[in-house]
Amino acid sequence: SIRDAIEKMGIEHKWSGVADVVTVSIGLLSVTPGVGITEDIIYKLADDTLYMAKNGGRNRVVQQELQPKV
Repeated sequence: SIRDAIEKMGIEHKWSGVADVVTVSIGLLSVTPGVGITEDIIYKLADDTLYMAKNGGRNRVVQQELQPKV
């Protein structure tokens, strides 16, 4: 709903070659804490998830879940 609301605001994006209005891509990472899950891993996966959204066509939400290995 956040992504949709931003697009519906219709804010002009003069310098974009992708869209006439401002849009947002969101990468969402859900993490279950556990052994072996470090801050570096979380940041890397969150960044990867954002770029999955952008590379998937932009103006979208992509989510991943990270759980510790048992």
